Amino acid sequence: MADIENKTISALLKVKNIKDHHVYTSTTISNLCPHLKHQQWMDALKSRLGITNDVTIPFRVNRVTFVRTFLNMTSEYDDANLMIYMGWVVAVLFSIYTDSQIMTEYFYGTRDVAEVKHKETCFHVVQKTMGFAFEAEYVQQVAPTQVLADVSSMVSQLYRAYSRMLSSEGNLFPSEVQMSAYENSAGAVFEYVDRSSSIYLTRVFSAYTDMSPLLSKTWEAINKGFFSVLPSDVSPWPMRVVRDARTNRKITLLTSLNIASGKFSLMPYAFDFPVYQLQAPLSIRYGSLGSVISSSMAAMLFANISTWNETYKSEVMQEITCFFRRSFDSWDSISPVERAIIYRMASVGALWEAYRFARNSTEEYLSGHENIRSDQLFFFFWCYLQCGEPAGEHSCDGPLKHLPAFSHTFKCSKGSPMSMKWRCSFFH
Repeated sequence: MADIENKTISALLKVKNIKDHHVYTSTTISNLCPHLKHQQWMDALKSRLGITNDVTIPFRVNRVTFVRTFLNMTSEYDDANLMIYMGWVVAVLFSIYTDSQIMTEYFYGTRDVAEVKHKETCFHVVQKTMGFAFEAEYVQQVAPTQVLADVSSMVSQLYRAYSRMLSSEGNLFPSEVQMSAYENSAGAVFEYVDRSSSIYLTRVFSAYTDMSPLLSKTWEAINKGFFSVLPSDVSPWPMRVVRDARTNRKITLLTSLNIASGKFSLMPYAFDFPVYQLQAPLSIRYGSLGSVISSSMAAMLFANISTWNETYKSEVMQEITCFFRRSFDSWDSISPVERAIIYRMASVGALWEAYRFARNSTEEYLSGHENIRSDQLFFFFWCYLQCGEPAGEHSCDGPLKHLPAFSHTFKCSKGSPMSMKWRCSFFH
């Protein structure tokens, strides 16, 4: 990769020496360095920017001063930081110096269509190249060492609780379903945060933030037109959202799930109010952020349902029928909203066990609400994040009706609305 970087700088130096009144035109990104093989460009883009598709969108650079500025700026930093600026140069090439007329010709549409496509392209490229750096700064602010240690402990407790529940089911699960992805000290949920706050990235981004005024201005200029062209399943950094088709509302995602790798990551804003506060009582921290982590673990668990023992898979579908009081043909016939409720139903028992194991004998309460203590606070905040969400009532009341710990905590008599006479359960 260092060889590619050196040759890229060499090619850019040639551009730097072009007189200002000349126009340097390129038909594809690889033509910036025509002496490099196309596959080398693709490998570099994939490893550095996560871009796997063939980048053939044409662009025109007609301001050589940009290249000169880039080279003067990067010459002040060592090679370890060069990958950041390689990403930055690509982002600016696409976002600032793309000729809309060329885009029109490329997409064979009107200028309006070309401008929309241009903005969409800019958004995705900039999100890839600049978003990670900005988020790394944000993570370091909202997730200091104490917070990481606290949530790491929560993940570890949940991992052990899930492991006990799975082991109690015997050999009904294949070995890869045994939550092995969460055995490391911080939990796989911290893969993103750990990388963002490592010593290496701290050093790298300390150089990156020296450029923050320039980068911020670039970001602001690019961001102005994004709100009108964003795809329905994305939102400007740093939020991740999905659109609920039934209510046509955007729902904020607190985790980023990667089903293929069997891992998930907390989004940076999950470390802030109202999801998490380090100073909050343990019962509240487990009830709110803990519910996000535990349901994400359940989502990763159910992602492997096709590999489960057929007997237990059938039992799980029976319990789902029990819970919703209607039958489903298969797991694939269950809607995303219903699956989210299932994940909460399947995870609340493990979360309760993890909380009970972690708590001490000191009673907890909120000032002004001294009559609501510890265990009750846990359940209040387990439901809190569901307020106002699609199917929020079902996500809260539904699972708790089937949890003996809830009816015991609030002294609900058996057969009352919040204490089902016949309870459903995914784990026995």
